[in-house]
Amino acid sequence: NALDSFSRQVKVSRDPKLVGAINDYLVGSLFYKCLEVLLSRLDRLDVDQLYWGSAVSLPILKQMYGIKAEPSDTDILVNDSRQEIDLRRLLSGLGNACPTKFVCDPKDGKFSSLKWITEDGTIDITAFSIISRLRGGNGYISLEDVLRGCDLTTSALAYNPKKEEIYYGDGALESFRSRKVDILSATYHTPVTLMCRVVSTAMLG
Repeated sequence: NALDSFSRQVKVSRDPKLVGAINDYLVGSLFYKCLEVLLSRLDRLDVDQLYWGSAVSLPILKQMYGIKAEPSDTDILVNDSRQEIDLRRLLSGLGNACPTKFVCDPKDGKFSSLKWITEDGTIDITAFSIISRLRGGNGYISLEDVLRGCDLTTSALAYNPKKEEIYYGDGALESFRSRKVDILSATYHTPVTLMCRVVSTAMLG
Protein backbone atom coordinates (compact mmCIF):
# COMPACT_ATOMS: atom_id res chain seq x y z
CA ASN A 1 0.00 0.00 0.00
CA ALA A 2 1.48 3.31 -1.05
CA LEU A 3 0.34 5.20 2.03
CA ASP A 4 1.81 2.59 4.40
CA SER A 5 5.25 3.61 3.21
CA PHE A 6 4.46 7.30 3.02
CA SER A 7 2.49 8.99 5.75
CA ARG A 8 -0.95 8.77 7.28
CA GLN A 9 -1.09 12.56 7.11
CA VAL A 10 -1.19 12.67 3.33
CA LYS A 11 -4.69 13.07 1.93
CA VAL A 12 -5.97 10.95 -0.94
CA SER A 13 -8.36 11.92 -3.71
CA ARG A 14 -9.89 9.51 -6.21
CA ASP A 15 -12.03 12.19 -7.84
CA PRO A 16 -12.83 10.63 -11.24
CA LYS A 17 -12.76 14.00 -13.04
CA LEU A 18 -9.32 14.91 -11.70
CA VAL A 19 -7.94 11.39 -12.19
CA GLY A 20 -9.32 11.33 -15.73
CA ALA A 21 -7.76 14.70 -16.51
CA ILE A 22 -4.33 13.53 -15.34
CA ASN A 23 -4.58 10.24 -17.26
CA ASP A 24 -5.66 12.06 -20.42
CA TYR A 25 -2.70 14.42 -20.08
CA LEU A 26 -0.21 11.58 -19.64
CA VAL A 27 -1.54 9.51 -22.53
CA GLY A 28 -1.71 12.57 -24.74
CA SER A 29 1.74 13.88 -23.86
CA LEU A 30 4.33 13.98 -26.61
CA PHE A 31 6.71 11.75 -24.64
CA TYR A 32 4.19 9.14 -23.46
CA LYS A 33 6.09 6.30 -25.17
CA CYS A 34 9.21 7.27 -23.27
CA LEU A 35 7.21 7.29 -20.02
CA GLU A 36 5.96 3.77 -20.76
CA VAL A 37 9.51 2.53 -21.27
CA LEU A 38 10.66 4.19 -18.08
CA LEU A 39 7.82 2.90 -15.90
CA SER A 40 8.21 -0.62 -17.29
CA ARG A 41 11.77 -0.63 -15.96
CA LEU A 42 10.71 0.67 -12.57
CA ASP A 43 8.03 -2.04 -12.47
CA ARG A 44 10.81 -4.59 -12.06
CA LEU A 45 11.16 -3.39 -8.49
CA ASP A 46 8.59 -3.29 -5.71
CA VAL A 47 8.59 0.49 -5.47
CA ASP A 48 5.94 3.16 -5.79
CA GLN A 49 6.30 5.44 -8.80
CA LEU A 50 4.55 8.76 -8.69
CA TYR A 51 4.11 11.69 -11.01
CA TRP A 52 4.40 15.06 -9.34
CA GLY A 53 4.82 18.69 -10.22
CA SER A 54 3.29 20.09 -13.40
CA ALA A 55 2.27 16.62 -14.66
CA VAL A 56 -0.33 16.68 -11.87
CA SER A 57 -1.09 20.36 -11.33
CA LEU A 58 -1.58 21.44 -14.95
CA PRO A 59 -4.20 18.78 -15.81
CA ILE A 60 -6.10 19.74 -12.64
CA LEU A 61 -5.90 23.39 -13.65
CA LYS A 62 -7.28 22.53 -17.07
CA GLN A 63 -10.10 20.37 -15.67
CA MET A 64 -11.23 22.96 -13.12
CA TYR A 65 -10.90 26.13 -15.17
CA GLY A 66 -10.29 25.14 -18.78
CA ILE A 67 -6.80 26.67 -18.70
CA LYS A 68 -4.35 24.81 -20.90
CA ALA A 69 -0.59 25.03 -20.36
CA GLU A 70 2.08 22.73 -21.74
CA PRO A 71 4.94 21.83 -19.36
CA SER A 72 8.49 21.54 -20.63
CA ASP A 73 9.17 18.51 -18.46
CA THR A 74 7.58 15.68 -16.48
CA ASP A 75 8.68 14.73 -12.97
CA ILE A 76 8.67 11.18 -11.63
CA LEU A 77 9.23 10.44 -7.95
CA VAL A 78 10.46 6.99 -6.85
CA ASN A 79 9.88 5.77 -3.30
CA ASP A 80 13.08 3.99 -2.26
CA SER A 81 12.34 4.01 1.47
CA ARG A 82 12.02 0.19 1.58
CA GLN A 83 15.10 -0.63 -0.47
CA GLU A 84 18.13 0.98 -2.04
CA ILE A 85 17.72 1.64 -5.74
CA ASP A 86 20.54 2.20 -8.19
CA LEU A 87 18.80 4.47 -10.69
CA ARG A 88 21.89 4.71 -12.84
CA ARG A 89 22.04 0.95 -13.33
CA LEU A 90 18.28 0.44 -13.59
CA LEU A 91 17.88 3.11 -16.22
CA SER A 92 21.09 2.47 -18.14
CA GLY A 93 20.56 2.16 -21.85
CA LEU A 94 17.69 4.62 -22.04
CA GLY A 95 20.02 6.72 -24.12
CA ASN A 96 19.61 4.22 -26.95
CA ALA A 97 16.24 5.86 -27.56
CA CYS A 98 16.86 9.28 -26.04
CA PRO A 99 19.97 10.85 -24.48
CA THR A 100 20.24 10.75 -20.69
CA LYS A 101 22.01 13.05 -18.30
CA PHE A 102 22.84 12.34 -14.68
CA VAL A 103 22.68 15.52 -12.65
CA CYS A 104 25.00 16.06 -9.70
CA ASP A 105 24.56 18.36 -6.75
CA PRO A 106 27.09 21.17 -7.20
CA LYS A 107 27.64 21.31 -3.41
CA ASP A 108 29.13 17.85 -3.01
CA GLY A 109 29.27 16.37 -6.50
CA LYS A 110 27.00 13.47 -5.55
CA PHE A 111 24.38 12.05 -7.88
CA SER A 112 21.08 13.86 -7.36
CA SER A 113 18.72 12.98 -10.19
CA LEU A 114 18.42 11.68 -13.70
CA LYS A 115 17.23 13.71 -16.66
CA TRP A 116 16.00 11.81 -19.69
CA ILE A 117 16.12 14.35 -22.49
CA THR A 118 13.68 13.46 -25.24
CA GLU A 119 12.95 15.32 -28.45
CA ASP A 120 9.70 16.58 -26.95
CA GLY A 121 10.71 17.40 -23.40
CA THR A 122 12.63 16.30 -20.35
CA ILE A 123 11.67 13.58 -17.88
CA ASP A 124 13.17 14.10 -14.41
CA ILE A 125 13.51 11.03 -12.16
CA THR A 126 14.21 11.58 -8.46
CA ALA A 127 14.23 9.22 -5.47
CA PHE A 128 13.00 9.95 -1.95
CA SER A 129 16.49 9.44 -0.49
CA ILE A 130 18.00 11.98 -2.89
CA ILE A 131 15.50 14.63 -1.82
CA SER A 132 16.25 13.82 1.82
CA ARG A 133 20.00 14.19 1.30
CA LEU A 134 19.64 17.46 -0.56
CA ARG A 135 17.63 18.78 2.38
CA GLY A 136 20.24 17.64 4.90
CA GLY A 137 18.39 14.51 6.02
CA ASN A 138 19.60 10.99 6.80
CA GLY A 139 18.13 9.18 3.80
CA TYR A 140 14.56 8.47 4.97
CA ILE A 141 11.80 10.82 3.97
CA SER A 142 8.05 10.42 3.72
CA LEU A 143 5.77 11.66 0.97
CA GLU A 144 4.38 14.13 3.47
CA ASP A 145 7.89 15.58 3.89
CA VAL A 146 8.38 15.71 0.13
CA LEU A 147 5.13 17.57 -0.44
CA ARG A 148 5.67 19.90 2.51
CA GLY A 149 8.99 20.94 1.00
CA CYS A 150 7.43 22.01 -2.29
CA ASP A 151 7.63 25.68 -3.16
CA LEU A 152 3.91 26.38 -3.67
CA THR A 153 0.70 24.82 -2.36
CA THR A 154 -0.36 24.06 -5.94
CA SER A 155 2.82 22.00 -6.36
CA ALA A 156 2.22 19.78 -3.32
CA LEU A 157 0.58 17.00 -5.33
CA ALA A 158 1.57 13.52 -6.47
CA TYR A 159 -0.25 10.96 -8.60
CA ASN A 160 -0.08 7.17 -8.48
CA PRO A 161 -1.00 5.92 -11.99
CA LYS A 162 -1.45 2.30 -10.90
CA LYS A 163 -3.86 3.08 -8.08
CA GLU A 164 -5.29 6.16 -9.79
CA GLU A 165 -4.91 8.12 -6.58
CA ILE A 166 -3.92 11.73 -6.04
CA TYR A 167 -1.89 12.36 -2.89
CA TYR A 168 -1.82 15.88 -1.53
CA GLY A 169 -1.25 17.94 1.56
CA ASP A 170 -0.85 21.46 2.89
CA GLY A 171 -3.97 22.76 1.17
CA ALA A 172 -3.00 21.78 -2.37
CA LEU A 173 -6.43 21.03 -3.84
CA GLU A 174 -7.94 23.75 -1.67
CA SER A 175 -5.62 26.26 -3.37
CA PHE A 176 -7.05 25.35 -6.75
CA ARG A 177 -10.61 25.64 -5.50
CA SER A 178 -10.08 28.90 -3.60
CA ARG A 179 -7.77 30.32 -6.29
CA LYS A 180 -5.25 31.28 -3.63
CA VAL A 181 -1.63 30.16 -3.98
CA ASP A 182 0.66 30.22 -0.94
CA ILE A 183 4.36 29.58 -0.48
CA LEU A 184 4.98 26.47 1.61
CA SER A 185 8.68 26.34 2.38
CA ALA A 186 10.84 29.21 3.58
CA THR A 187 13.69 27.54 1.71
CA TYR A 188 12.04 28.48 -1.54
CA HIS A 189 11.48 32.18 -0.88
CA THR A 190 13.42 33.18 -3.97
CA PRO A 191 12.61 35.67 -6.74
CA VAL A 192 11.89 32.77 -9.09
CA THR A 193 9.43 31.18 -6.67
CA LEU A 194 7.76 34.49 -5.95
CA MET A 195 7.34 35.02 -9.69
CA CYS A 196 5.89 31.49 -10.02
CA ARG A 197 3.43 32.37 -7.29
CA VAL A 198 2.38 35.49 -9.15
CA VAL A 199 1.95 33.57 -12.42
CA SER A 200 0.08 30.70 -10.74
CA THR A 201 -2.25 33.09 -8.94
CA ALA A 202 -2.92 34.96 -12.19
CA MET A 203 -3.71 31.71 -14.00
CA LEU A 204 -6.23 30.79 -11.29
CA GLY A 205 -7.87 34.17 -11.67
